Amino acid sequence: GAVFGRQGSILIDPDQFVLSGGSLNAGSTRDGLTVAGGHLTILADSLIRLTNTTVSSRVVNASGNSTAASGNITLTAP
Repeated sequence: GAVFGRQGSILIDPDQFVLSGGSLNAGSTRDGLTVAGGHLTILADSLIRLTNTTVSSRVVNASGNSTAASGNITLTAP
């Protein structure tokens, strides 16, 4: 999260968004995208496919406990 500032926003806007066996969550930068406390919007023109995937905006400590407010997650495709 934004420890010394304000939370931000991330917009991903492809034709297709496909993620399989990955992670879009806080604390998992090697497997995905860290959006701890921020807002995430995925706006695809044709499809969004998530298979065996975690999408999260939780702010967690080293023990995995929530420490702050989560951001919004929006997934939009036809």
